[in-house]
Parts: sequence; C-alpha cells; structure tokens
Amino acid sequence: MFGIESLSRLKLRSNFPMVHEYLKGEGWYEMQGYNRIGNDSFANMFTMLSGTSKNTATQTNYCKKKMKNCLNSLPMIWKDFDQANYMTAYAEEGSQGNTFPVFSTKPTDYYFRPFNLLGTQNLEKNANCLGRRTNHSYIFDFGRQYMQRYLKIRPIWGLFWANYGSLSSESLQQEILRDLLDLESDGVFDHTIMIFFGADHHKKGDFTRKMDKAFLDFHLPMMFIYLPPWFRKKYPKHTQALHLNQQRLSSNFDIYNTLMHIIQMGNGSSGSYQTSRDCPFCQSLFINLPWDRDCKKAGIPKEDCACQTKKEIHEYAVNTAPPRIINQINQYLSRNGFSQLEVRTKDAQNLHLGELLVESINNYLNEHELLKKCHILQLNSSKIIHQHKDYFTPFRTNSYRVKFSVNPQNVKFLTTVNYNSDLEKLEGVNVEHFSRLGDYTETSKCL
Repeated sequence: MFGIESLSRLKLRSNFPMVHEYLKGEGWYEMQGYNRIGNDSFANMFTMLSGTSKNTATQTNYCKKKMKNCLNSLPMIWKDFDQANYMTAYAEEGSQGNTFPVFSTKPTDYYFRPFNLLGTQNLEKNANCLGRRTNHSYIFDFGRQYMQRYLKIRPIWGLFWANYGSLSSESLQQEILRDLLDLESDGVFDHTIMIFFGADHHKKGDFTRKMDKAFLDFHLPMMFIYLPPWFRKKYPKHTQALHLNQQRLSSNFDIYNTLMHIIQMGNGSSGSYQTSRDCPFCQSLFINLPWDRDCKKAGIPKEDCACQTKKEIHEYAVNTAPPRIINQINQYLSRNGFSQLEVRTKDAQNLHLGELLVESINNYLNEHELLKKCHILQLNSSKIIHQHKDYFTPFRTNSYRVKFSVNPQNVKFLTTVNYNSDLEKLEGVNVEHFSRLGDYTETSKCL
C-alpha cells in the first residue's frame, strides 16, 4: 500500500497527467466512487486499517488518539497479516508520526520511525529534505528495499505513507512516475497486489477548499488497486467484480474488508472473512457492490457524502408576503420536488444557523472541559451554500451546507447540518465533523 497525503482524483488528473496515464495501464483499477469517511488523515487511515471508525473509538473510550498504548492494543490490520504468516512493514514520513503518533512499541516487523528519528537528530533538516535527500525518497526506498528483500521469499504486507511537501507539480510528477517505473523494473507488478491511494483531501491551506464547487474534489480521494497477472487468471470473478465496482460507491470500510478478504484467499480458505464491525453492509471490493448503494450503507457520514443532490440557495423577497400565499406556494413547490420558501429572509436564516453552529462548538468545549485552553467563540459571518431535502427526515427538516467564520482570528469552518425550521434548532449535530478551512498552524493552539 503506497499512500500520498492530500491527493484527490481531480488533483491527480489536473496536476499529474503523466502519472494518471500510467495508472490507466493493464491491471490497474480506479475506484471512481471512493468517498472519504472522515475529516482528516487519521480518521480515514484509522478506519482503513482497523475497520473501526474514529468516532466509535473515541466515544467508547477504548482508544483516543493521544491515549498511551491505545493503537498498540487495537486489532490493526497488520496483526491479522502477521497471524497469517506475512512479513509486515510500516513507514510514515515525519519523526513525530503525523498520522499515528502513539505507538509505544514497534507495531510491525519493519518500522521506519526509529531510522527517521535518528536522521532528524544527525542530519540537516528543512520542510522538504533530510540531509541531501527529499523526505519522501526515504519512504519509497524503505518500501522498495523491503520488497526486493522479501517479495519472492514469503508473503509480505506493507504500508508506505508519504507527504510530498511543497514541491512543484512537475517535479513531483516526475518523482512519482519514476518511483512507479522503478517498482515495475524490479518485477513488483508481476507478483504483488498494490493499493495506490491518496488520503484526507487537500492540504489545510489549499485554496480549492474555499471554493463552493470543490465539494466533489474535497470528498473523493484518489484510489487505485493493481492486480498482478496471476491473480487475474486465478480469480476471474473477483477481478470482474473489482472492474464493476470502479463505478460504484465505496469507502474506507470496503478497503479494510478487501484486505481481510486477501488474507482469507491467501490461506486457501473458502469460508467467510472478518468484516468491519462499524459497517455491517460494507464488503470486499472483490464482490459486486449494489448498484443503488447509498452513503449510509457504505458507512459514509452525511456531511461527507458526495452523492447528495444539493440545490443552490437563492434569496427570495418573501418576508412581506401573506402567510396564506406562502403556504400555497410551498404546497406547489413540495409537489414538484423544489425547496420550500420560508418567511425568514436569507440573511436572517444565515445568521441564525451560524449562531446555532457556534453555540454547538462552545457547548462542546464546555462539555469536554476545554474552556481553560480554548477561547469562547463568537460568530463573525455565515453563509448557506447548498440545501438538500432528505425525504426520510421529518417534513420541516432540511440539510444545509454552511460556511461560517468565528472570532478570534476570523477562523473559517465548513459543515453540513440538519435544521428543523419548526423548532428552529439543529438536529444530530456533531462538532467533530466540522471542517476547518485554511491553514490552522498559527491558530490551533489558541482556538
């Protein structure tokens, strides 16, 4: 498994066309409906490697990101590979372990972090380089040498996770393409299944996150799966299913199930394989996914679902119209599937939703005893971007995508919430799903 931070489907096509062209080759399958399930790399990687959502882990208190020995005690996927007699390896760029910072003991047979710690202590370091080499080149070489050593000897599994930093698009494209060609020349693609993916979304300061129409790019990371010739020949039905599933909705839970399915096939067992505990409807990508699958059955939260049809919000001068006329218009709009008018003006509704959202954050800070560390927030501005009517929710409940900013520091957020206009309150709000917009390096410690 080779992962690149912040690489989406759109960014691959627009910034790295040569890499995209290479990935169109025989044996590569792009999961075009692959949808993220969380706000950050930790949430998405955690689910992919454990079959458990970050929310379940934190809400049940059996694992929190900074809890000592937390991740070592969890049933992470490399433990399943180890029990199946696979050699295992894990490498992530960054001496602080940006995604998984709390391994108290070595999690896999080969673990990159000790080398990286030693390097940062003894070599000159900047944002992109360690010594005379780029940071990510060490990750790739670690993975390449691991495969050269063991690939033809015994079953192996590895995850190699890199952040290619602030290199220009052209130089980065050349490096990624060269890495893939080096693996091809080593004969790796004759033997191994490879998952080549991007996680999270754009970088925190990426301007495209601030664009209303970047929703799909924001929620659809890159996901390619390579099947070697021997696998395609031995498992034609599984190969055909993966080909079909390219056009269907999938998630991190399905990747976890696929990995468990690979272990089961490697054992020569025809029985069932262990599946995700948090997504009972999720399955291996080697089995046909339902054509009408929705986000709920794929384990994707509503606020991250790229399948929802959103309507642009337009301002209507209805605040002076008689209520009887408004009701008649709304009955007509409802019958024809359009959004209903409300007596509340757009500016007033924007302000009201923004106030409720900021109140939710402040309540969260209070409930988690964080007010000694964090400022009480005040609404600066709010804007409703899209509206979505979910016909399975109560009549007067609508889903809104809202962008709002708070003081201090004019920090911006983006979220999707359900709002009941009869009760004038939010329903099922989850503050941990709010997305920060822009770079929060300078504000995360005080906000």
